[in-house]
Amino acid sequence: INAEYMGKQIPEKIDVIVTETMGTDLLSELMYSSVDDARRNLLNENGCVIPSSGRIWAQLIQINSPWNIQGLSTMNLEDIKLNLEPINQILPPVWQSVRTKLMDYTVLSDTFLVFDFNFMKPLNGHGAQTTINVPVTTKGNFHGILFWWDATLAQGPSGPIIIDVGPESRYASMEHGHWSQTVQMISASGIPISVGDKVPVDAYNDYHITLFEVSRLAENQATQTPKI
Repeated sequence: INAEYMGKQIPEKIDVIVTETMGTDLLSELMYSSVDDARRNLLNENGCVIPSSGRIWAQLIQINSPWNIQGLSTMNLEDIKLNLEPINQILPPVWQSVRTKLMDYTVLSDTFLVFDFNFMKPLNGHGAQTTINVPVTTKGNFHGILFWWDATLAQGPSGPIIIDVGPESRYASMEHGHWSQTVQMISASGIPISVGDKVPVDAYNDYHITLFEVSRLAENQATQTPKI
């Protein structure tokens, strides 16, 4: 229902907007766009939105066992071997929903904040973009970025009431739960990194999906500390 049209049908503006349109990637069901439309057309000036805000968190990870998003490899066609690995260089980022408690992986960094969205603020027209220099805390082979979200529902008597779908939540082990975590593969073979390195992570969100790039890591690998 168009919120502008609906706003003309109701006798007065409403006090509370409640939505449950969070996706596995927080905004992947176009939550911010729909909430912004409803807020502008339906909510009174003292009203509130539930959830009022949401954040995307991430970690650098090493994947310790083969799984189904390592990219294309060699195919055996009768007497011919077809090497498809070069195609991996031109494929878009591989982005997969996962259950972290069912995975074998190693965390290579502390958890870091990627984006913090305030759903009471107007939507801008260009999305969100940031660069984060992530310190490496464990030596390993950097395969991808694990990310998830939390959202503030309300202020309780002892602090904010938050729903969290991260690696320690119940959504990390439920095989058929509504939400999960997400991995974006950066390198199927793994990039060696050591404690003291900083990985320059470029993050983008178009109010639909989150994408990461670390294109400058390889060229700075010899210096140990990438220059931005």
